[in-house]
Amino acid sequence: MIPKPTVAAWLAFLLLLGGAPLSARAADLKFQIQLVWATDDAKPPTGKDYKPVEPAIRRQIKALKWKNYFEVRRIDFSVAPGATKRVPISEKCELDVKDLGKSNVEVVLFGKGKEVARVKQALHKGEIIVPGGDAPNETAWLAILQRVE
Repeated sequence: MIPKPTVAAWLAFLLLLGGAPLSARAADLKFQIQLVWATDDAKPPTGKDYKPVEPAIRRQIKALKWKNYFEVRRIDFSVAPGATKRVPISEKCELDVKDLGKSNVEVVLFGKGKEVARVKQALHKGEIIVPGGDAPNETAWLAILQRVE
């Protein structure tokens, strides 16, 4: 004789069944954005609390033309599968990151409300995309987007 399932057994079964779609759902993409000031000056501007970028990032941007890179701000955020997230980086700068699927992203950098740069590419954990724009006195602002997960 087969025993009848108890109420607790049915509840456990329903909880397992109900949680199945959650585990099958694609995970959010996790990013870190660093607003960086690129310059040939040895120090940041007087009165600014900018710090040098980390050596790991510095190695990845070594092909750029400036001698020094100072981190102005760092922001962690995530993007849901198939979604677009707008991230304000400063008063004048924001970034749109769109998940195109299969580790592909589209990144659009806006400066003063206007599109400055647009990049579509695969971005895997640890890799970076560096859209940026010119600034006065042969300096630049870089938005270093790194995939952290």
